[in-house]
Amino acid sequence: MKRIIKKYYRNILYFIYYAAFFAFVSCVFVINDCGSAWELLKENRTTAPNYALLTLILYRITIYSLPALLVFIFKVTIIKVRYKKAVIDSFNMQFISYSIVAALWKLAGMDYYFGADLFNAMDSFILLVGLVLSITAKVSTSKPYEVNVDK
Repeated sequence: MKRIIKKYYRNILYFIYYAAFFAFVSCVFVINDCGSAWELLKENRTTAPNYALLTLILYRITIYSLPALLVFIFKVTIIKVRYKKAVIDSFNMQFISYSIVAALWKLAGMDYYFGADLFNAMDSFILLVGLVLSITAKVSTSKPYEVNVDK
């Protein structure tokens, strides 16, 4: 029972970490005014600054993969969890956290208030990575069929 409670509190801390990481990275990109460059990139590629596409790719890679990879490293080195379980758990917690934050964002009407759709591209990415992780986990965890032939 004590182990379940520790895991529950650890999952709450992971949720807070993912939400704080998302907010921090978004604030860094907002402070550097990357949003206006991305809007120019969306409207007309020729008038957009040269760094607009690079910052957009960097932002998405940082948001989608870096938090889960940091938790994965923490789980493998400190908690001593197996690699496959740590990867799947890390990405699952990240996607659950992002889904909760996205639901709260839309429920509070922040997407209309700020005029920003932060989570539109994230929904399809979460679905795709979840599907790939599920398929690879099921394939790699299945035991091979053994045939014993008695002569």
